[in-house]
Formats: sequence, structure tokens, C-alpha cells
Amino acid sequence: MQFNHGNMVGPTLAAELASLAARGWAVDTAVTVLRAHGVRRPDLDDATSTRLQEWSLWLRVPFSAPDVDSTCDAINVLLESAASRPSLSTHDGHKPALPDPECVAGMLR
Repeated sequence: MQFNHGNMVGPTLAAELASLAARGWAVDTAVTVLRAHGVRRPDLDDATSTRLQEWSLWLRVPFSAPDVDSTCDAINVLLESAASRPSLSTHDGHKPALPDPECVAGMLR
């Protein structure tokens, strides 16, 4: 599967919604953000706005983690909800990284 780096709508939209949640959620601002990112039906009812706000706050958790290992744990919680199942880890004093599938150690959990 090819990843198109030129089309970052999902990550940039998620980042902007997470930032909005940190600043203080406002439905009209969320709708403006959705429109700016080309969401076809950006209008939000109360229930959908609440769910989107909760999701946006959930994305913020890694940014408030107290240390690298806690940040990795918080990111892994997010990754577990994804369609595929990557995981982030630290070991031997190295920076956090995804396992390298070409490396035998990368295939072990």
C-alpha cells in the first residue's frame, strides 16, 4: 500500500481538532475546521460534536504524558484503535521507533 505524503488531510485535520480541544471546544469553530479541510458534511449536531470533542481530547493524551515511555504507551493506545496494528517502543536507550520488519528483532513482541 502506497502512502501519499502529498495528501495529509487526515493527520492535519486530526492535529487541528486536537489543538482545538486543548484551547476550548466550540462547535462553530469545529465546523469551520471541518469545512477548511474539505469535509463534505461538516455540520455537527450536539451528539456528534460531543463525540468529536471526546475523540479530539483522546488524541491529546500523548502530549501530556510525563515521560517517553508514558508517551509511547499513550500512542500505542491510539494505534490499537487503528485498522492496522503498529506499535511504538523504546529499548536499549534508543529513541521511540516502530519495529523494523526487515529485522528479526522487529518481528518479536
